[in-house]
Amino acid sequence: MRDAFAAAFPAYPDLRLPVNASVGTPQQLRDRGWFIAYRVDVDEEEVVLTYFAHHRMTDDELCRIDAHGRAETIGACQLFYVADQPGAEAAYYEHNRRFYEEVDRLGLGGGAPPAATINAYLRSGGGSEAL
Repeated sequence: MRDAFAAAFPAYPDLRLPVNASVGTPQQLRDRGWFIAYRVDVDEEEVVLTYFAHHRMTDDELCRIDAHGRAETIGACQLFYVADQPGAEAAYYEHNRRFYEEVDRLGLGGGAPPAATINAYLRSGGGSEAL
C-alpha cells in the first residue's frame, strides 16, 4: 500500500505515508504545492487507503489503494464541459458538487488550502459548502 502510494507521486519524495498511520483518522501530507488528505480504514476486513489529492496544476482526485497495492481513482473533479451542449453546464456543476461532498463525507476536506477550497466552490457553481 505504501509503495503504491509512493508510485503515484514519484517526483515528490516527501509525500510518503508514515509507517504507523492511524486507522480511521484523517491525516494530511503537504509537499511543493501538493495537499494530500488520507485515511486508512478496514473495509470488509481489508485495509484500505483512501486519499484526496489536490495541486493547483492538476485536477482534484479521490483515490483508493487496497492492501494488495491495487490503486483506483474513485472520483475526480470535472475540469471542462462543452458549452454548446444543452445541460452540460448544469451537469458539470452537479458532478463537481457531488464529488466535493464525497470528499467531505470521508473527512478528507478539512484543512484544505485556500486554492482547494476556491476550486471546490467555483467548480461546483458556488453552491457547495464542501471543503
